[in-house]
Amino acid sequence: MNGYSKLVENSGAVKNTDAPPFLISAKLAKALANPWRNRILIELHLRPMSPTQFADQFGGPGLKVISRYFRQLKEWGYLEVAEELRGGRRRGAVEKVYRAIQRVHFDTKTWEGLPRYLRDECSGAILESLLLRIAQAVEAETFDAEPDRHLSWRALPLDRQAWTQYVTRLDEVLESINELEAESAMRIAATGEAPIFATVALLAFRSPEPGANESPRPSRTPAKTTGAPAFLISAKMAKALANPWRNRILIELHARPMSPTQFADEFGGPELTTIARYFRQLKEWGYLEVAEELRGGRRRGAVEKVYRAVPRAHFDSATWEGLPQHLRNEYSGAVLDALVLRITEAVKAKTFDAESSRHLAWKAVSLDRRAWTEQVTRLDEVLAWVGELKAESAARTAATKGQDPEQIPATVALMAFRSPVA
Repeated sequence: MNGYSKLVENSGAVKNTDAPPFLISAKLAKALANPWRNRILIELHLRPMSPTQFADQFGGPGLKVISRYFRQLKEWGYLEVAEELRGGRRRGAVEKVYRAIQRVHFDTKTWEGLPRYLRDECSGAILESLLLRIAQAVEAETFDAEPDRHLSWRALPLDRQAWTQYVTRLDEVLESINELEAESAMRIAATGEAPIFATVALLAFRSPEPGANESPRPSRTPAKTTGAPAFLISAKMAKALANPWRNRILIELHARPMSPTQFADEFGGPELTTIARYFRQLKEWGYLEVAEELRGGRRRGAVEKVYRAVPRAHFDSATWEGLPQHLRNEYSGAVLDALVLRITEAVKAKTFDAESSRHLAWKAVSLDRRAWTEQVTRLDEVLAWVGELKAESAARTAATKGQDPEQIPATVALMAFRSPVA
């Protein structure tokens, strides 16, 4: 699946088939970009439903239109009739229950051949469904129910080679989820273990260039490379980092050094004095360090400190499991808010679909405990590997000094969390 741009990758109670993945045409892509057809496909990859059941649960443009969408998706080969129910609201009427029979994705050639507006529409439909999935899990308080749930995202510069390596790795992870789910289903059938209904999401997209819509900024010093171990934060620090602006400062400074003034000019937020205080606090707590001091600027003779991030902050399992549930929810909320903001900025700047190999996929799965642990471990390994990719990319860039090597300002995100029971 190297190089594929996913449209939807949902399974669940999907009929097992050895047929190859279905490559959709531009005409069908336009049809599937309709958010309600897309939502029907997503939900029916979780469980069979009738048009009436779907309309009752999710609303939409009306039962008549929803029923037509179901029939169209059946005609196009995405759904099949699982059973027919008689009676119901209309005595003697037959209500068809449909189920999904195949997953949908684009190969690179098809995706690159689509008009840009159509790629944006398809991505918008997938993002909408993913954000809804997250919102449902947060509302049902299942998002942080598993102590080893995975939620991470990073903004980092990658050269073309590193970018290709990363999206290829995501393709492999996505493919491995199918294997885990199949193995899990056999074990569940043998042991009767209660399954974990989970959602796994993988994203990689081009971010807007720093300050793309702003006036030119002073040049920034590359972040210092360090071999120090990742900094494990305490429950007290977790509460501090749950503040969305401290969290955003950390995220941005892991991409490049900045001063409080540069940050405030580019991202807004509370007053500059408050932003500057957040920078100082994060330095005191060991997350930032002063990279350089700039003299002059807006205030003649003043000294402006430029900060950079020190080793990435994260939780080890023992620390995370020891946090109270409300604190885990608070921290997750801050990280999710920042990620959604990052996605929104990329969509608005039209960079989200700028790379034809961008990766956007989410999958609803039913796993046993063993498969869940294996999946989270794989995401942890990918997260650790991202640091190596960044270092290798930086080394290649330095070696080609003066040749203006291409740099992709990338955002990468990985998620695995428990979903509400359908």
